[in-house]
Amino acid sequence: MTISICNRNQSGRRCLGQLILQYKKERNMPMLKILNYDSPWKLEADLGKVESDAYLLDIMFSGMSGIDLAKKIRKHDACNPIIFLTPSSRDDYNVSSVYAQRHFVRPVEMYDLLDEMLKPGRGIGNDFYSLNTVEGRQNIRFGEIMYVERVAQVILITTASGKAYESVTLRESFTSKVRLLLTDDRFAQTHVSYLVNMDAVDRYQKNQMIMLDGRCIPISRKYIPSVKEKYHSHCC
Repeated sequence: MTISICNRNQSGRRCLGQLILQYKKERNMPMLKILNYDSPWKLEADLGKVESDAYLLDIMFSGMSGIDLAKKIRKHDACNPIIFLTPSSRDDYNVSSVYAQRHFVRPVEMYDLLDEMLKPGRGIGNDFYSLNTVEGRQNIRFGEIMYVERVAQVILITTASGKAYESVTLRESFTSKVRLLLTDDRFAQTHVSYLVNMDAVDRYQKNQMIMLDGRCIPISRKYIPSVKEKYHSHCC
């Protein structure tokens, strides 16, 4: 479990790091790690090489805004939380454009923020979905899964990085195969052959979900009430 901090101010990084280390101790989370970056370019260089489960970003850098950095992050990671931490309550940036949140955070609020980011069921840490493929068994982090679909007799899983995993021939129903994912409150079945991660949904339409990668996932009549409820409770 890894949190990446990118803050141009050394004292700011140190303060955040100390708060997270204290949180780690009090919550008994020995696997929690911190990666510190003093510039957006250093974090960008690690994208695709180092997996982070959450990002705590400054919103202003010299030569690159935090929004620009978040756009680069989203090309590699469409789902895991990005939080802009700021001492100001002004909102001059459209952080929703990169599916991020902006927080006016005091130290006493940091634990609540971390609890929300790292709560059980977000797919962080040891939550993996195992899929038998022709290349062998693949363990895919819940948080990386954008959507799952059944095509003929195989399952296709599309991830935030754009990589797709194809299963061997199925010998069970689609619903049975994705039952583990449905225990996570981010996932919803939209159709007899489709399941989506709500964190990867761009927008909801009458009978389809538009995903962050532009893919349109159908919603069958049977699932409209449950999907609509899940979407409004999770995304609105």
